Amino acid sequence: MPSRSCVATRTTTTFSPTCARRARRRRGWSAEWILGCPTHEDYLAKLGPARLHALRGRTDAAGWEVELSAPRSGPATDAERNVVLAARALAGKLDRGERDCILAGLGISSLAAWCAAIRCQERGVFVPLMVEAGMFGYLPSPGDPFLFNYRNMFSGSMLTDATTTLGVMTAGAGNRSIGVLGAAQVDRDGNINTSRLPDLLLTGSGGANDIASGASEVLVTMALGKRRLVGRVDFVTSPGRAVQTIATPRGVLERRDGAYRIASVLPAAGQTAAETVSLIQAKCGWDIPAADTMRVEPEPDEAELGLVRLLDPNRLFSG
Repeated sequence: MPSRSCVATRTTTTFSPTCARRARRRRGWSAEWILGCPTHEDYLAKLGPARLHALRGRTDAAGWEVELSAPRSGPATDAERNVVLAARALAGKLDRGERDCILAGLGISSLAAWCAAIRCQERGVFVPLMVEAGMFGYLPSPGDPFLFNYRNMFSGSMLTDATTTLGVMTAGAGNRSIGVLGAAQVDRDGNINTSRLPDLLLTGSGGANDIASGASEVLVTMALGKRRLVGRVDFVTSPGRAVQTIATPRGVLERRDGAYRIASVLPAAGQTAAETVSLIQAKCGWDIPAADTMRVEPEPDEAELGLVRLLDPNRLFSG
């Protein structure tokens, strides 16, 4: 299979300079870390005592207190705005009692789900978080936004398997679950593409198709742009049946009466709500009107930004 920046034709596969550089890096990494470590002891020696000590520390439920870097300051990034807008939309659904459990994908989508669940718990609304590999009812650990963070396992009320979390809790008969997913593209019917663009191979489905196909509802987080919000996706990774909400850094789209509307906007400094609507419409691949009851969202406040930055201090996803 050609790598991400390879362009396939009918008869040949051409490799761009970027693709060739990535291939050399992969070969170099393999030579160093796989072929260059013939035994397990060689691998441990190459990792070194400092790295091994850090990895063992991650089995300590309170280890994040040692590792956590100083919280950063400054205005919100677009990714942080995306997290906050998605978290606000999700928290509203949870506060209204519409959903019983949450299963999120990796990246901004998991940060949004974590922020929403934590803020709702502060108000006495408890909706369990799940990870497709089998974690249920866990509390996200600060300092590491990776979905499979070891420390998240310590706080879970149940450790099970993918058949239970995906097949029963998320997609079982009569479920009231909500999935929170990232996407490279979403179209006017809610279909999600995380597989390929005309010139780029993407990550693929993972558990996203299971979630989109089985959950009662799906919220999608994504960047704003005409190559993102398209009339028709280049590849349907996950069906749009349950996609009710699309959260971007500048506004939230909600499906109403079978079609998406701009339900809320977050204007940039010096920009009006009407200008933000026009911006979203210009960056959307289909005609999308504003809802009659469109909300104007404030900038993320100190508490919201503080929580995002506590969960992702090194901006792995929110930079």
